Amino acid sequence: ISPTDAPVTSSPTSAPISPTAVPIVPAVAPFAPIAPFAPIFSEDLTDCEDCWCIPDSSSDCPSESEYQTSFDRGLILAYESWELLNSFSYNPPGCDPLSENNPCNPPLANENAVCAFVFPPGRNFEAGSDCAQRSYLLESFSSSENIPNNAVLTHNGACGACSSAQDLATRMATLDSFWTEEVPSCRSADDRLACFTDLGFTNDCANLWASSLAAESILCADECGDDFFNDVDSFCPADNSCRQCWVDEIESDFNTFAGRTMTSSGIIEADFKRSCSNYETIVHNPCPADDSNGEALLPIGGICFSPETTVSVLNQGTVFMKDLSIGDRVLTSDNKYEPVYTFGHYSSTEKADYFQFFPSGLEISADHLVFVESRGFITASQVQIGDVLSSGKVTDIRHVTRTGMYAPFTTSGQIIVNQVLSSCYVSMQPDTGFFKIGSTSLPIPHHFMAHAFTLPMRLWFTYVQADTINEGISPWVEGPMKAVQWIFRQTTFLQWLVSVPILILLFCFAIVDQPFLLVVLVSIIYFRRCSVLKKM
Repeated sequence: ISPTDAPVTSSPTSAPISPTAVPIVPAVAPFAPIAPFAPIFSEDLTDCEDCWCIPDSSSDCPSESEYQTSFDRGLILAYESWELLNSFSYNPPGCDPLSENNPCNPPLANENAVCAFVFPPGRNFEAGSDCAQRSYLLESFSSSENIPNNAVLTHNGACGACSSAQDLATRMATLDSFWTEEVPSCRSADDRLACFTDLGFTNDCANLWASSLAAESILCADECGDDFFNDVDSFCPADNSCRQCWVDEIESDFNTFAGRTMTSSGIIEADFKRSCSNYETIVHNPCPADDSNGEALLPIGGICFSPETTVSVLNQGTVFMKDLSIGDRVLTSDNKYEPVYTFGHYSSTEKADYFQFFPSGLEISADHLVFVESRGFITASQVQIGDVLSSGKVTDIRHVTRTGMYAPFTTSGQIIVNQVLSSCYVSMQPDTGFFKIGSTSLPIPHHFMAHAFTLPMRLWFTYVQADTINEGISPWVEGPMKAVQWIFRQTTFLQWLVSVPILILLFCFAIVDQPFLLVVLVSIIYFRRCSVLKKM
């Protein structure tokens, strides 16, 4: 969903909702102002078909690097688990938002309003806390500058029926197919409200979608017919009469009640192009926490195995992850047993969402790296049914919530959990096992980088002072992870500027750790030099 030029308005608040309007709540202490749309012209293009959005001029297509096009499954699961403490309310009760017979009163408009997730005191807002199971309020503010420190911006425009974290997660999960698969499917369903609810939308948002399709069947009957958006010759409304009718006849009223739109949320839809100038720059982060600069921190806790997973321990046999201790020698690759020298994360009380792979039963966090045949170490969120793990082919993937998070580190950086060869480390970038700078993917595995980085820690705990188990994230891990996440929030140029010397340092660590890499490097240089001399 996405806005037209009509204002997007209305908001639920923690206070009782007025029967005629929802108040805009003033506040102080800015948290995350909206970044203005700044066109970064990367190509000279002339047509909507050649651009990811609908250009405002006939020759320029702005860069899409400022906006989000995909989301890690772990992030979506976190949003899905949140508890909304208030809700949107249609006025009058029982009205139909887009019906001519029993219409709802449109909420008051405020063109500068923004919608934020507000975390009440004591409701799990602390930095580094588990991102799942959070409780929050939806509140509208008169401007982005008035968002308080215990809140995070979620979209431009006041809150509405589709502004919740649950509705956001549902749109994230269906981003590439919503208009070409999910919407047409619900349009043909006998119970449209139930169809949208089954997709994951809240009842208020599902009701709005169902009402909109009912209006579309009347107002756009000639243009859409029975096929609706299944005709995908063009994702540009101007080239598709059904899409254009939706924009002209339905969308403005829909957006008035919805609140959240994809453009106002800074999210690019793959199957419905919108005006380039409508997109806002907004970071979606289920783990907001205020650091010294007032910036939103990205999740840092998802580097773990569940307490119900098992490892093979020398002289002990099979041991649950929650019972593993520092010094235990666990099975790793090549049938070797190596000591656990520390835990990157050890928590017996925090709840977390895990991917569950069958038939092995491995339960692992979304960004944790796992070895897949022919693909190497990739994130758990990238594993698909049919992929071959070291334990065999994956036949089913589910999700489960457990209490407990454990990330044991071994000297090789590898560990076999539930008979599956896994990394001890996590990818710092969602849905990729390789390091990326901007849109450039480098042939440098995150597993290699993480293992090289841990060299000083391994040497310290192995030869200087043995570690002890402490609840929480290891300070050896938390600080560097925050630093890396700060780098990823910078411009592409600055990422290159900072990353190159870090990569050189990590490669030096890897040579010290594994001297054969130096032999390989020298050999490559030698043979290239010989090849050049032969050609001369």
